[in-house]
Amino acid sequence: MSSRKPDILLIERGLLEHRPLSRFQSIFRFRSGLFSEWERIRLEFPSSRLLYYHPDPELEGIFARSLGATALQSLASDEPLHLAADDRGRPEKEIQILSQKPGIEIRTSSRLSLFRILDDLDGSIQQDLDLIGRARDTEAVADIELARWQWLTGPYHALSGVSVLGNPGNLMVHPSCEIGPGVVLDAREGPIILDEDVRISAFSFLEGPLYAGPGCRLDNLRLTGGNLLGAGCRLGGEVENSILGDYTNKHHEGFIGHSVIGSWVNLGALTTTSDLKNNYGEIRLKLPVDQFPDYDSEIVEVSTGRIKFGSILGDCVKTAIGTMINTGTVLDAGSNVFGGHPPKYLYPLSWGLTGRRYQTERFLADCEKIFARRGQSPDKEMPTLVHRLVSGKHPENMDFLGDGI
Repeated sequence: MSSRKPDILLIERGLLEHRPLSRFQSIFRFRSGLFSEWERIRLEFPSSRLLYYHPDPELEGIFARSLGATALQSLASDEPLHLAADDRGRPEKEIQILSQKPGIEIRTSSRLSLFRILDDLDGSIQQDLDLIGRARDTEAVADIELARWQWLTGPYHALSGVSVLGNPGNLMVHPSCEIGPGVVLDAREGPIILDEDVRISAFSFLEGPLYAGPGCRLDNLRLTGGNLLGAGCRLGGEVENSILGDYTNKHHEGFIGHSVIGSWVNLGALTTTSDLKNNYGEIRLKLPVDQFPDYDSEIVEVSTGRIKFGSILGDCVKTAIGTMINTGTVLDAGSNVFGGHPPKYLYPLSWGLTGRRYQTERFLADCEKIFARRGQSPDKEMPTLVHRLVSGKHPENMDFLGDGI
C-alpha cells in the first residue's frame, strides 16, 4: 500500500501566449509529449487530490470539472488551501501564499514554454516513455489512461515493405497500423511512435522524433524535424517541427513549420506558414492583454527569443485555400480566415479579415456538425466559453447565414 501523496495544485497563470490554445480547455490539457501535463500528473500521483486555480473564477470552475479537479474557490474557509477573496487576482502573491502551506505540490502552467517546447521533443517523448514504465509498477496500472499504452510493451507492427533508417529499436508501431509501400521511417534523430489505427499512404517520409495519435491519416506527407500529432489528424504536404492538436486537418499541399496548432483546426489547401524572417531577425508575437479581448483591447509584443518560429493557431481555426501566414502570426480560437493575408494577431471568432465576429450560434452549430463527422461532440461547457469570448462591445456578424468557407 503506497503512502498518501500530497495534494497537487494546478495553477494556470494565464500567460498571453497560452491563451489562444486555452479558450476551450485548460492549458494543462495541451499535449507536450506523449502526454499533457495533466495526464502526467494523473500517472505520477494517482491517489493525490487535484486542485485547480485560474485567475478567472468562472473559467476556474469550468476547467476544474474537465480536469477532475476541485476548484480552489470552492474550498471551505477552514481548508488549509483556502484562498481569501482579497488574495485572488494577483498571481505572484497567490503562489507565494499557497507554496507556504503544507502537504501540497504546486504545478504552474508557466513551466510550459511554447517557444522552447519544439526544441526537445525527443526528450519529452523519452521522459513520457520512462513515466509509463514507472507507472506500470504502481497502483496506476489499473488507470484507464495507462491501460491505453499497454501496447508499447509489444509486439509491434512487422513493417513489411517499409524502409527503416536508423535504429529499428526506435520504432514503436501499433500492430493495427496500415503502412503503404515505399514509406520511409527515419529514426536516426529520435523515436517514431505510431499509435492505434494510424494509416500512412505510399511513399510518405516520416522522420523522428514523432508521435502520431490514434486514427491519424498521413497521406503523401513529408514530416521532419520532430512532431507531435493528436488523435485523428489528417495530414498531407509538408510539416516540420510542429505540434498539432486532436482532429486537426492539413490534408493537402502546403507547408507548416515550427508552429503550435490547436485541435479541430482545418487548413485549406496550400495554406502555408513562414517560420523565418528574411533578415533572420528575432520573431515577436502580438497578443492582447485582456483575457477576453475585444477589438479595442491593448496589444503588446511578446518576444519568442528565437529566429525560427512559425505561428500559433487556436482551437477551431479555419483557413481558406491558399492562405499565406506570415512569421509569428497568432490566429486566435474560432477564427475563420479568408480574404487575404491575416494580420499578426487575429481576434477570437473573427469572421474573415473584416473586423467582424463569427455569429456565435452559427459557430456553435458548425462545431456540432464538424465534430459529428468524426463521431465526436463539443463539450457541454463550450457554449458558455464561446459566449465569454464575444462578451465585449464588438458585434457579431449577423449578416452571415451561410455554411462557412
